[in-house]
Amino acid sequence: MRKFATVREAIETWGKGWKTMITTIIILLLAWSLSSVIKELGTSRYLVDLLSQSTPKIVLPAAIFYAGFVYQLFLPAPATVRWAF
Repeated sequence: MRKFATVREAIETWGKGWKTMITTIIILLLAWSLSSVIKELGTSRYLVDLLSQSTPKIVLPAAIFYAGFVYQLFLPAPATVRWAF
């Protein structure tokens, strides 16, 4: 026989789910806002002009990979991924 949750347990579970969703929604809103600001400022065009004249094309993929690696090292890992480290 399957046991069903009580109304109280269902409401508590729903509230816990919304707590995690709010964090995700805030992160998405901040990412979209940052994207809009970067687009309005023309940051991509500025970086292309700046880096295309002084950086060899072969170095750029390695530099992006290295920057992502260093960025990942200093961010806390989510609880579901911590076991890998």
